[in-house]
Amino acid sequence: MTCIIAHTDGVTSFIAGDKLGSNGFTKSVQTEPKVFEKEFIKINDDAGLTRTKEIMAIGYTTSFRMGQLLTYSLNLPQQDANETFPQYLVLKVIPIIRQMFKEEWGSRDPSQEVGGGQFIILHNHTIYEVQEDFSVLQPKTRITAVGSGTYHAIAAMQAYIEVENESKVPLHERIKSIFKIVSDNVTSVSAEFDVLKY
Repeated sequence: MTCIIAHTDGVTSFIAGDKLGSNGFTKSVQTEPKVFEKEFIKINDDAGLTRTKEIMAIGYTTSFRMGQLLTYSLNLPQQDANETFPQYLVLKVIPIIRQMFKEEWGSRDPSQEVGGGQFIILHNHTIYEVQEDFSVLQPKTRITAVGSGTYHAIAAMQAYIEVENESKVPLHERIKSIFKIVSDNVTSVSAEFDVLKY
């Protein structure tokens, strides 16, 4: 199910997700968005006196249960002054998510202790992709996608980027067209979508 896409040019960015739920045979457009924001505190100095409220955006696929846990149950820890954001994700956030999934979601595969899923994190105009084994990747390209619509979405975004200089239409204005292309070709993706822009 699902198509989650993200784009950044280092100055502006967006993350968007379709609204379809499907079991492979039937489908239904859902009201609950697959993209949302989570707040956390970043400590800006070693003394801990200066703190800022930060936001990360998350877009999920794989399971609505997984998404609901990320949306409603995940309490993000603070990021220390000496931690980069990737370190913060890998060393602090992912272990909490993994434990939460283990306790509340279980495993979909008997060979696994805990089941994971794919989701995208967008923070400070940087994209991170979390894999089913909980590894955190940072794509070198300025686009990424996860879910059943991945290949069509990547192709559509790349094509629009190729003609961006000529058309003068930025990618964030093509989101509706991207989901139309994907939904026309992938039965488990809807043309309707939610988007967060930064």
